[in-house]
Amino acid sequence: LPPPQAQLPQPQAQLPPPQAQPPTQAVAVPEQQPAPEAQPMMQAHREAEVEAERARSAAAPSAASRQSSGSSDAREQVHTALGLVRAARNDDTRAEALERLAHAARQGGASQTALRREVITAVVHAMADHGEDHVLQAAGCWVMWALCKERGEDGQAMADVSTGGGLEWVLHAMSSHPLSFQVQEAAIAALWQMAMEDSSRAFICNQGGITLVKEAMITHASAAELQENACNALSNLVILPDSVQYIDEELVGVVLKAMQRYPADSGIQEAAVFALYNFISTADCYDMVEDLGGIDGVKQAMAMHPAIADLDEAQVMVNED
Repeated sequence: LPPPQAQLPQPQAQLPPPQAQPPTQAVAVPEQQPAPEAQPMMQAHREAEVEAERARSAAAPSAASRQSSGSSDAREQVHTALGLVRAARNDDTRAEALERLAHAARQGGASQTALRREVITAVVHAMADHGEDHVLQAAGCWVMWALCKERGEDGQAMADVSTGGGLEWVLHAMSSHPLSFQVQEAAIAALWQMAMEDSSRAFICNQGGITLVKEAMITHASAAELQENACNALSNLVILPDSVQYIDEELVGVVLKAMQRYPADSGIQEAAVFALYNFISTADCYDMVEDLGGIDGVKQAMAMHPAIADLDEAQVMVNED
């Protein structure tokens, strides 16, 4: 057989799961519209009902108007939360304000460039001034996650978080609070998003981000969602060619332990398959993954989860055996 990497395409960034999208975006059925005025009615007695429906529709705000109103409300919530962050006199109040800020940002309230940068600056200052408060650090990480998740109107949210110091402080929070599940969960979710871009990916790797994610998986092995997000973050991070120095038996081992601990969790299994696939593609380490039981783990995941059996990445790995 040719070398494993010859049959593996370039690593692919694992996108966030579709269920993370707001429910309104997942609804595929269009809103029912009243019959056009020019359309003839099949029954005469329906005319009055149709006219009434038209009147109700004309009085109701349009979809664009509702979206604009929602965005305006979210922006107002961001401004309010920013004021609370700046005025807070104790850590509890400040952390609560940051949590409100994360929620409003997730609703698109900080999508405008100037406001988003104002949010980043305020959150970075709060995290820098209160580094010992793990609750506040976690809340700050969730704000960075929310900003990156929404991307912003200009698509530059991740770049702004990185250049504005947000990425640096997410990594600092991870390294300063390794035992805090709250911090590790929020920080890893943020890193998963940030690792979608090359520049952020390189910074994370150069600052030891892969090691931090690995250590979080070891320390918080019983946290299923953290394990899944960590596998997804690793999958994105090891796309970087320089990450080969971090892909060793220990890193492969923590991913395999997550698979072994949660065999029925399709999310963890799928994320782990992508991580193993990208390990092999980047580091040409098929033999190591196989010797550690990784290929058998992929086969078991495929047997238990039909969606994983359909993944090209899984099929390539088991067929190389």
